[in-house]
Amino acid sequence: MRLGGRSGELFAAFARITAKAFQDDRLLSCPTLSKAPNYGRVLERWLGNEPAEARGGRFFCRIALRYLIANSGHLVFLLLSAVFARILRWKRPAFLQEGSRLALIDSFALLPEIARQGVYTERYLPGLAEEAAAQGYAVVRFHRLYGSRNPVLLWRACRVLAGDLLEAHLFTLSDWLRLVRHCLVYPFSLYRLIRSLAGFGHGTPEAAIREALLDSAGQCVLIGEARRIAAYRLGLLLAGQSGSVRIFSWYENQTLNKALQRGLAQAESTTGKHVPVTGAQLFLWPASLLNNHPDDGEAALGLAPDTVLVNGPYFLPEASRQAYAVGPSLRYGHLFAGIPSENKTGAPLLVLLSYHPEETRRVLALALPLALAKKGPGVVYRFHPATRPEDFADKLPPHPVLSSGPLMDALLSAGAVLGAGSGSLAEAAALGIPVLSATGEPDTPHEGLNYLPDYGRGVLWERVAEPGEVPGALALLAAASGERQEQARVLRDMLFCEPTPESIRQAFAL
Repeated sequence: MRLGGRSGELFAAFARITAKAFQDDRLLSCPTLSKAPNYGRVLERWLGNEPAEARGGRFFCRIALRYLIANSGHLVFLLLSAVFARILRWKRPAFLQEGSRLALIDSFALLPEIARQGVYTERYLPGLAEEAAAQGYAVVRFHRLYGSRNPVLLWRACRVLAGDLLEAHLFTLSDWLRLVRHCLVYPFSLYRLIRSLAGFGHGTPEAAIREALLDSAGQCVLIGEARRIAAYRLGLLLAGQSGSVRIFSWYENQTLNKALQRGLAQAESTTGKHVPVTGAQLFLWPASLLNNHPDDGEAALGLAPDTVLVNGPYFLPEASRQAYAVGPSLRYGHLFAGIPSENKTGAPLLVLLSYHPEETRRVLALALPLALAKKGPGVVYRFHPATRPEDFADKLPPHPVLSSGPLMDALLSAGAVLGAGSGSLAEAAALGIPVLSATGEPDTPHEGLNYLPDYGRGVLWERVAEPGEVPGALALLAAASGERQEQARVLRDMLFCEPTPESIRQAFAL
């Protein structure tokens, strides 16, 4: 996958800035510097050539208050997780078993789902733990608690996760004090960075980054710092392991990933033992998500995994000094069961919604007139599991039909799919289901997060910007139905790699 044009210019500016900024552990926890474009609308600012905004005392007071609330809230959350673990007599996993081989899996634990279902289900790297165990590895999960700070949900989830590893398990008393100090000192590091960018005038990518840093200065930065400290303590423990140790990390090249690498590197400098990390970038992503592209400058600072596994050949970088390979698409095995020959006549339009709120709002605005028209086969909405439909009630029709259950069932029962900012659109296209990719208005600088490659447009998928364009786009795709199955197979093999026991063992060197 290639990144060029003005997006490439912004990426290069980020790389120049972070080459210096990431030498400071405090700035490593700044989410905006991870290059994710949603923080401070940095990509939209740059593409739209937006001028600097006038900001007064009220703005900075609001940012300071937001910063205080966000970080004190996360500190309380971490403290509660430590207290709950102690109440549950939760013992830290025994790492130092003589001669044992250890596979440590670092991925998200979605608290609302765990609390609701009463069981932990691996959503990010399914099948990896089972295959590692079959190869004689002792498996330990190192959770990133995610999705809610509700104490009740946290308690319920902790009861389910007992026996796994949390950050709070690893902290010493001095580490808690370090977290408090980080909150106090971080704003000064950020202020120095923003001042260093003051000399770049309007129209430069550095100016867009400076504006984004200002607007997002109220972010929670304890999330990254807590991960760095925990990774350092973890690295010290793993150094005493006599058997081989491997870390498999869900890898989006964001703050949590960089913090993990920095903490492990600092432990390595203390103990002299290197623990190899495989970054599992085993998901679909569009080129406009800048954070997923390799930055060799970050690798030079020790912030990249030893190996990065991508979801399919399409995602291999054209040039990078980092080690990349195609890995098994662990979450997409269902796509290799076969491509259906036809979809049901009169089946509904499935509206697939995104994790990204701005993408969800845009798709809902496009779908609402279709749902209210009450013509055609009907509209069914499927929300991302980390979002709540009630947060978007103003953009839903009365009594909307919501989809739940397995995604595969929803896709196979749909006549066509409409969405944006969702990898599920690519899954639908790989199954030969007609896909409508919602874009912004023609005069908007950033058309949104399109997860589909150019291949297959006009046969597998088409763009729509207004409700009136939907019938024509569906007719265009219907006319090309004879080519759809073959192009769906080609697209599938571009974006995905079948997850078999052999491909898992080979990719993860088990």
